[in-house]
Amino acid sequence: MGKLWQKALRTHPNYIIEVISERYDRLSQTEKEKILIHELLHIPKGFSGGFRPHKGYITRKKIDNLYEKLSRKNKLFSKVR
Repeated sequence: MGKLWQKALRTHPNYIIEVISERYDRLSQTEKEKILIHELLHIPKGFSGGFRPHKGYITRKKIDNLYEKLSRKNKLFSKVR
């Protein structure tokens, strides 16, 4: 939600990740997780209500690296259980 709407509605920044089920549901679990990582990368660190552009920040390499970190942590977590 942009700053203008935040002020008008007297609310804090909010983000919604929307997927198109006809496309998203057919993907593997790995691809679904990578898409969510991609979308989360659009949210700036300050959680200000703005969006980060693709150019120079969101790359396939960055998404793959974050996915690998997530996978390693999930494997470690499942061993602890």
